[in-house]
Amino acid sequence: ASLTAAAAAAARRREVRIAATVCCADVVSMLGSGMTIKFFPLFFWKEVGLTPIEVQAVFALAPAGIAALAQVAQRVSKKFGRIQTTLATKLCGIALLVSMTRAGDGYAVVVLYLLRTWLMNCSQGLTRSVLNDYVRKAERARWNAAESINLFSWSGSAVLGGYLVDRYGYRFTFLITAALQLTSACILSSIVFLVQDERADGEGLRVSAASSSGCSLLAAEAREDRTVT
Repeated sequence: ASLTAAAAAAARRREVRIAATVCCADVVSMLGSGMTIKFFPLFFWKEVGLTPIEVQAVFALAPAGIAALAQVAQRVSKKFGRIQTTLATKLCGIALLVSMTRAGDGYAVVVLYLLRTWLMNCSQGLTRSVLNDYVRKAERARWNAAESINLFSWSGSAVLGGYLVDRYGYRFTFLITAALQLTSACILSSIVFLVQDERADGEGLRVSAASSSGCSLLAAEAREDRTVT
């Protein structure tokens, strides 16, 4: 009985750690994204030289690419793991954001932006499925309440982002966003082996139908991007 209780306690600690880590990583990522998302249209208009119609066309392409890559990410995650796939896509997205700060003013920046947006956001359904697998049904409302922190951090970081843009420019602010998103990826990497252990047992491979279809992903993008991160 004592061994059973100890095993249950260990499983419980693992569940809490995984859920807390995913939520913490989301909050840090939101802080970074909120600093720049609202200013991408201005950046494309003032510095890249796009017309208003072209700017809207860019943001119209973003959700379609996210939905398509979400399907690819799901398939890849079945072989390599959800956290591993999430980290890979986010690190690529961060590298592309840094590349945007070095690229000249032209359509190459737009291509980098779209690739970065698709990769950064295509794994939202995977992290959501991790929470669904490791959080007990009775406690999901409690963890979902953490989304209110994300919304608050989004608004607060937008104010800071506006200040940085005015003082240092768009590209410098993009670098701050990249640094925060890299911090978020480092936080998430701490549970790579915890989630992988569950994969080896055959548990934790369930990806919710909503995530699989990309619907919940696009809903999440309404938060993380308002026009897409």
